[in-house]
Amino acid sequence: GRGTMEFRRQHQQLVLEVQSEILPKYGFEASLDGVAHMLTDVKAFQGDSEVAANIEAINALIWRPRESRPEDASRREHHGQAHGLDWLHRWGHQRHMGGWAHPEHAGPTKTSDLGSVGVEIDLDAVEVPLVKDRLLGLQGELRERLSAPDFQARLRECEGARDDSALEFRKKHQ
Repeated sequence: GRGTMEFRRQHQQLVLEVQSEILPKYGFEASLDGVAHMLTDVKAFQGDSEVAANIEAINALIWRPRESRPEDASRREHHGQAHGLDWLHRWGHQRHMGGWAHPEHAGPTKTSDLGSVGVEIDLDAVEVPLVKDRLLGLQGELRERLSAPDFQARLRECEGARDDSALEFRKKHQ
């Protein structure tokens, strides 16, 4: 059932599988850290009604309950801030925009360092800010993939998964 550790583990793994296909297209790692960084960046748009409606739709597609109690929101906010404080790591490895660069990459680039003309540039490695249009694109892709019948069927399979470890724990401690 939905309240079991096994369901939560399978659910997280399944949702991350979909997110991992989509997030790198928008400059985020295909990992839980990437999801946390995306959620931190999305906070800048939390007052936008279109973005908020997409968040609500995505949460419904992955069966994420609405926050009904204020302590749920504050707990999630606190958890999100923990990831948001990881700014140094993000700056050092990903955020090379606006003239700011990691210290080891600072300084003028010599022509000899560029190699030959026609050097291939990995555009996936170029940092692009998450503006509203890009966020809506990301949300659109997530909604499309998460609403697919195959994903929803796999999600229902997770719900049917049993967590025998919890049952065994209860039996031992009665």
